Amino acid sequence: MDCEQRGVAAELDHEIPIADRIHRVLCQLWLASGVQHSEQPGDELAVKRQRRAGNRAATQRANHGARAALHEPLPIARQHFDVGKQVLRQLHDMRWTDNSMGSKQLLVINDVQQLMGSGKLGMYLSAPDNIPILVKEKGGNYDDLALAPMPGGQGTLIGGDGYMFNKHDTPAQIRAGLKWLDSMFLTPGNGFLGDYARAKKANAPVGLPEPRLFTGAADAKDQQVKKANANVPVQNYQAFLDGNQSLQMKIEPPDAQQIYSVLDSAVSAVLTKKDANIDQLLGDASGKIDGILARG
Repeated sequence: MDCEQRGVAAELDHEIPIADRIHRVLCQLWLASGVQHSEQPGDELAVKRQRRAGNRAATQRANHGARAALHEPLPIARQHFDVGKQVLRQLHDMRWTDNSMGSKQLLVINDVQQLMGSGKLGMYLSAPDNIPILVKEKGGNYDDLALAPMPGGQGTLIGGDGYMFNKHDTPAQIRAGLKWLDSMFLTPGNGFLGDYARAKKANAPVGLPEPRLFTGAADAKDQQVKKANANVPVQNYQAFLDGNQSLQMKIEPPDAQQIYSVLDSAVSAVLTKKDANIDQLLGDASGKIDGILARG
């Protein structure tokens, strides 16, 4: 339902669900700022919901056939199955053939952070916000730590934060909350994220790479203020910044955490069992993931 259908000019009341009221306020702000209907995030979300419903229906249809009894992947998933097989084979060979991953496996994030901070680990997968942890808590040094982009050139996950409004909030309170978020997080040179001068005075790291949230003049101002107050070796992150320009930024999809937990078992097996059956592992994982998507 778009802004016009919701009647954004109508007065809001407490009988309307909070999510619907927040949407109306957002619509009012979008319309007031000249945002066109096609640019509203709600439209994109609706398309995603439709796609997800279609994917779920396709999975349910497939589960009524021979796919439910066999671990042989569907033709439409063959490419992903083959890629997964290549990844697991490479991890297996790194562990058991050339031993480049070492014998100690199934580490948790605190383990690898401690190893990296103490100079006993060469590389691990993380976000830029790990660097202050390595320095402040794990004995590392900013000068010794660098970042590189996600290999493969396909894409990378991006994150974000969610903010809740009380269901009893009035329209004025919702507007005030949205304006506060805009000031605190979306204003270059000010607020929680953009006040680099204040962060530097507090001895917080300034200059760590982050997604470029702004464009045009706002982006130029943000980068200028950030550079002027940098207190970390920004040259150590240039490869990360350059590489990210060609990567597709992707938001974590629905059910991702459940799917990760299934794939964790397959990855753990190839790293701890030399005779692990990769085809069987992927077949088992594929069946479980189909079930997750069907229930989604």
